[in-house]
Amino acid sequence: MPPSKNKPVRVREIRSLEDLSLLKNRWEELESESPCPNPYISFAWISSYLEVFRRGTPLILVAEIEGRICALAALEITKARFLGCSYKIISFAGTGNTGTDQLSLLGKLFSYDNRLCWSDKLDFLWDSNCPEAVTAIVEYLRNSDQWDLLDLREMAPEAICLSAIKEGFSGDHFRLEEFVATKSGYISLPTSMEEFIKGLSRNLRKNVKRSRERMGNEFGEVSLKVYEDKWEVERLMPRVIALESKSWKGTDGVGAFSQKKNREFHEKLAEQFSEKEQFSLFILEVEGGMLSYMFTFHDNKALHFHNMAISPEYKQYSPGIAIIMKAIERSISEGVAEVFVGRGDDYFINALLTGRQDRVWLKVYKNNFHMRLLRKAEFSWAPALKKLKSKIKNRNIDRAQAN
Repeated sequence: MPPSKNKPVRVREIRSLEDLSLLKNRWEELESESPCPNPYISFAWISSYLEVFRRGTPLILVAEIEGRICALAALEITKARFLGCSYKIISFAGTGNTGTDQLSLLGKLFSYDNRLCWSDKLDFLWDSNCPEAVTAIVEYLRNSDQWDLLDLREMAPEAICLSAIKEGFSGDHFRLEEFVATKSGYISLPTSMEEFIKGLSRNLRKNVKRSRERMGNEFGEVSLKVYEDKWEVERLMPRVIALESKSWKGTDGVGAFSQKKNREFHEKLAEQFSEKEQFSLFILEVEGGMLSYMFTFHDNKALHFHNMAISPEYKQYSPGIAIIMKAIERSISEGVAEVFVGRGDDYFINALLTGRQDRVWLKVYKNNFHMRLLRKAEFSWAPALKKLKSKIKNRNIDRAQAN
């Protein structure tokens, strides 16, 4: 039952992992009632991130009406320095400058490294019966002295928190900067595989047919197995990790399992999402070997492609094409309406895209001298220096060619 109207909203903070664990059942209840379910703001994702990758102090803001949770914001407080002075940042848990230690000061101003956990479509989690709970969280942040900069990334344009923050932080006490930082791909699925195939370009249809024929001629039957049980997934994880380590992602050190923390994070995800029956591990295999795998999450008629790798031993058979097409065929048969593929650059997946959605980056600065300088540096000095460096580089190239 929704809470009574016109009742006061109470916002409280959760800052420890111990207290966070006590919130699990109520958080997941709110997930089931949210108008926009999303694995990247689920308890499973956020708790796994904070246990493994936490950069600062967790800040979970919980809005309650008559003791019932109606909205929450999964945030994190970190500190940074600019011109010798420290300042506090509040960002979404799951985003941030995770790999920028080697960058120059100029590079850090506009660094965007989200490789560790691949969060997407971030927002507050909320019950549509209680929009006032979102407003209460925004008001709580507005009056808080725990931040100098709100750094909120990977939001869809329709995110409830984006419109609420832009409205709640208007006025002379704050300065806002909003821009599109990345784009996230999606595939809209028809009601039949035949219709999906007809919608592909001629070249794509040829590639799909060629992959199927090569595999059939070499191996005969190629099976797609889908594992969703927690214990089966746990049993298969060593093979999945071994396959990725041999792929180009593994050899380049950018894979989901390349680093110890990445492996720990994904093992936690697989365990927690499989317990909720929202995880599928697709494996394409023939007798004697695993050709490729795909790590996915699903919710409310949407499938999220999270991670995929192919075995270099079988790359001439295009197993990536095969597993994607088989995963899409299974999704269509189960009534999935959309597949979200994130910011990946896989050629075949990109060719299948229906489109790309903007992901918004919003920065809110408190209007004090230090933050005014930081904003000036980020949006005036840094672009000007970047332009100057590019101009000097081009001039040097022209001189070298002239000589």
